[in-house]
Amino acid sequence: MDLYLKAIDEAAMNAVLISAGVAYETEDGLYPANGVSLDVIGPIVKWDYSVDPPVETDYPEWHVNLRSYSLTEDQITELEPITITPPELPYRVWA
Repeated sequence: MDLYLKAIDEAAMNAVLISAGVAYETEDGLYPANGVSLDVIGPIVKWDYSVDPPVETDYPEWHVNLRSYSLTEDQITELEPITITPPELPYRVWA
């Protein structure tokens, strides 16, 4: 299961990930729980080069992609408020 997540900032994202049990925090930073992969993207900047001059679009919210094959219904429910519809052209994809 792949989820695309967006929160207002890093602190809000981390709080939900930790509360849902899909990540934990140590003094060294945030780490995914067993069976979970996290792609922490953060804010996104996209450029449209089809116009002159190119136009920059900022997406300042905190973005994370999550992949897991073992999320519980409770975890999915807890992540629901920050889960977005999968983008048509994701900023990053899993290899």
